[in-house]
Amino acid sequence: MLLDRQSFTLTNLRWIESAVVFWLCQRTQHTIRNYIDWILSQRAHFDNVLVCVAQSCVDSGYWVNDFDREGIAWVAGAAIDDGNALVRMRTLFSMFEVVTSNAIGSHFAYAALHGCRISLSGPEHRIAPEDLTTVGFYRDHPDLIEPAVHRTRRETIVAQYPHLDKPPSESETAIQWARSEVGDDIKKTPQQMVEVLRWRWYHRMQRNVRRTFGLPLRKAA
Repeated sequence: MLLDRQSFTLTNLRWIESAVVFWLCQRTQHTIRNYIDWILSQRAHFDNVLVCVAQSCVDSGYWVNDFDREGIAWVAGAAIDDGNALVRMRTLFSMFEVVTSNAIGSHFAYAALHGCRISLSGPEHRIAPEDLTTVGFYRDHPDLIEPAVHRTRRETIVAQYPHLDKPPSESETAIQWARSEVGDDIKKTPQQMVEVLRWRWYHRMQRNVRRTFGLPLRKAA
């Protein structure tokens, strides 16, 4: 059965056997009806289903009313101004067996890092060139729009990450891949970060001296 949204809270959930999170991408060209139909087609393989919707989409009223009408549980995902977003995502990933999405993103690496099986599937998220023309970087570098669009195509992604090209019910874990993607082997210690960010007392003194004499400040490494 689908997870009852009224009973869903992060405080009453523990690890859920046979459960899947559908990570809905923003600005998709397919209709929400197609995506809902696909979600419903997958529920026979899982006991519990949850959809994660970007906070910006929730704020704009996208998707969520459609999920409510279908009785599909959903939860708000990350917001760019939420300092606890990664903590909340870690909590969510640690409770579910499978995470699937219709577009590539850092959520795949974070989910896999917490032991979730991961799957790139469902109605494809297809970025059109015109979607990028108003983005500052691509407005200044229009020659990079087509390469960027090409990199988002599913055939391009699965050629680079073939382990993602499986339906949710047949998906696999990829912990070692995730560790490599997040840079676990080159991670800095807290002590090293203090030096990199120049947080020592003598760094502060150097900054004060440079400000006093109008000298340019040194950037963090």
